[in-house]
Amino acid sequence: MKSKKDGFVSIECILSLSIVSVAMYVISTTLLNSYEMISSHKYKLEMLNIAKSNIKEIKYRIKNNINYEKYETETINEYEINTLIEENKYYNCSKISVEVKRNMDIINISTYAFEQ
Repeated sequence: MKSKKDGFVSIECILSLSIVSVAMYVISTTLLNSYEMISSHKYKLEMLNIAKSNIKEIKYRIKNNINYEKYETETINEYEINTLIEENKYYNCSKISVEVKRNMDIINISTYAFEQ
């Protein structure tokens, strides 16, 4: 009888180890995917902040009648920033479009600025 009980305990151990290993695999895969997603969002957040700061600077120039370029391209670190300003004389405003690129990621932001 004792040999039957020992065999049953070893089967229980193998089964519990396989369940624990499957659970660990699921947890580690989830953590890895979360880390990759967070790192990709970090770059997108930086791109968004660059675009917002460009728009803020251009709005300041337009409102205070400071000279500005209609189309401008610049590179900051690995980010390529394209800025386009289209004037609308009828409404006395300007449309500002900012595009920030990094590798294959692109963020476009457009807004309007009114002259004073």
